[in-house]
Amino acid sequence: MKPLANWDSLKNGYIFRERTWYTRYHLGLDKMAPAWTPVYAPYDGRVVGSGKTAVQGNYVHYKPNHGNLIMRFMHLIQPGRQVGVVRKGDVIGYIGTTGMSTGNHLHVDISKGAVNIYNIDNFIDPATFNWDWEPATPPTSFVVRVDRTAYVRSQPKTSAPLAGSQILYTSTTFTGVDVVAGDTVSGNNKWVKSIKGNFIWSGNLSY
Repeated sequence: MKPLANWDSLKNGYIFRERTWYTRYHLGLDKMAPAWTPVYAPYDGRVVGSGKTAVQGNYVHYKPNHGNLIMRFMHLIQPGRQVGVVRKGDVIGYIGTTGMSTGNHLHVDISKGAVNIYNIDNFIDPATFNWDWEPATPPTSFVVRVDRTAYVRSQPKTSAPLAGSQILYTSTTFTGVDVVAGDTVSGNNKWVKSIKGNFIWSGNLSY
């Protein structure tokens, strides 16, 4: 989800790495929009900073739950969302022209880990950032019981395991995360994928 409803159609101000009237290079992207345009949290995450400075004006610093990113939203018309948990789509501020700004716009920058304004390589271009990326849904786990001695394989294949391969003995259990297709064994090509990424033929298992 993008921070502004009409992100793709809005006019850009200063772009990433462009020289500005006040700095050697621009750390993010400016999106021009009317005052009071809402700014949205693009992912589930947490506001980790909220306040006002002479340069940023009213700002919100936001950290998504995935990855190791800090997103800074600046020049808001009033103080932004206070520090705390936010959900995707929550309003975290409204566009304004506070701080070092000459017109209503939203400055967005994205840093990898802790913000280091003296290192442009610490930042990601918001114009090419994949705002529509979604964290992978964690697999649903289930308990699997070994009914007959089974070999652990690196792929769902029927070929004999290499010497020293792990053996699962009858009545042991492990955590499965998926059932996948593989080479056929006795007319059954279903294999259970374990939480460790290995595969065991389902004909020797109960789940």
